[in-house]
Amino acid sequence: MKRLFISLAIFAALFGFAFYGTVALSHEGERLTALLTEAIDQAEMGNADGAKQAAERLEARYIESEKRLSYFVDHRNIGQLGAEISTLPSLAEAEDLSNFLASCNSAKTSIIHLVDSATPHLRNVM
Repeated sequence: MKRLFISLAIFAALFGFAFYGTVALSHEGERLTALLTEAIDQAEMGNADGAKQAAERLEARYIESEKRLSYFVDHRNIGQLGAEISTLPSLAEAEDLSNFLASCNSAKTSIIHLVDSATPHLRNVM
């Protein structure tokens, strides 16, 4: 009977950790996407300073959340996303913001893919 309770406790702990990871990843994905959307909106309005500030806030937020994300997501994907995000502040300094917008959209797509691939769905569990 002890073994049953111990195995149930281990299962509950693993399930709790997996559930926490799903919620944390979803929450961080939403925050990063919101900051990216703000940067895109600023760039589309032609406000290069606002776009740069939003990109800097995004980069700071990503650095904060990178360690937590690394528990739940493949490190190669996190590294690729970090490389995309780290170029955004320098791209916002250019007169033509088309490269900035393209990189923002690429990073946004990467975040959406990252969250979708790590969230348990029937299509990616089976």
